[in-house]
Amino acid sequence: MAHDTASQDNAQEILRIAHHLQQAVFDALSSHIAVLDQQGHILQTNVAWQEFAQSQGFEPSFGSPGVRYFEVLEHLIGREHGVMLLTASQGIAAVIGGEMPHFQMEYSFQSAGEIRWFIMRALPVRDALGRVVVSHEEVTRLKAAELANLMLANVDVLTNALSRRHFLDVAEQEFSRSQRYNLPLMVMMLDLDHFKQINDQHGHDAGDAVLRDFVHTVRGLLRDSDVIGRLGGEEFSVLLPSTTQEGGHALAVRMVEQVGQRTVSVAGQTLHYTVSIGVSSLSQELTFAALLKRADAALYRAKSLGRNGVHMDGITSPLE
Repeated sequence: MAHDTASQDNAQEILRIAHHLQQAVFDALSSHIAVLDQQGHILQTNVAWQEFAQSQGFEPSFGSPGVRYFEVLEHLIGREHGVMLLTASQGIAAVIGGEMPHFQMEYSFQSAGEIRWFIMRALPVRDALGRVVVSHEEVTRLKAAELANLMLANVDVLTNALSRRHFLDVAEQEFSRSQRYNLPLMVMMLDLDHFKQINDQHGHDAGDAVLRDFVHTVRGLLRDSDVIGRLGGEEFSVLLPSTTQEGGHALAVRMVEQVGQRTVSVAGQTLHYTVSIGVSSLSQELTFAALLKRADAALYRAKSLGRNGVHMDGITSPLE
């Protein structure tokens, strides 16, 4: 009997040491860790989890042993994000039930006026108790770098217009939608007049200032659904979804007028600049490239007629 008692004590001591070792490993991790039972109740958390809960001002019972983990998810993700919350709950439940080998999801969390990003992972322990380890790793810095790279790829850094590639991607989608639903679509090609002279006579800083002012001026005349992209140098394009010929032409004329009234001050110099615009409307084109080519031909016509004006499908509007 004494031998059995000693064996039991020894086994309990081994389990106690193993538990402390496991806890020490968890506490050494920067990710927020929670261990769940098969019913989705929290069995164990680590120091990072507890410190996070404290820093967010959550109740002391937040994430404590015995609490249902899915209630914690509502605090982290927010009930207003129902689809994301349901996806997370179903994914973790599938891992607990053995239906999935693992689950991973990226989500955002509003904290102290800023958005923080996390990757949540659920992995089975594969023991007799059927426990599951859920970790929350913060990736805010990586996400910020990812979004910055995406912005660089999609937006022209100098003018904040869309980059050529992203503009053409958006235009292709809008072109397909307009064809599918038989909606009007207008496209403009815009080119600053005598821009090379501005660079040559006043320097590239002056030219850059003019480009920024130009995009700012044009964007102020556009709707939220309209898009402006920089195709290269001083050449831009504007996409006008659900816009009639009359509406597109009137807007182009207004753009020329507004730009012609602008002045840019650089190093004590006051610069004036103008723009020429070619406009085309969707008819029988099979590709957006064909529609853009028509707008480019209209732009060439506007230039040949003296610049500082608009040309569209036989309608010419030069401005004095």
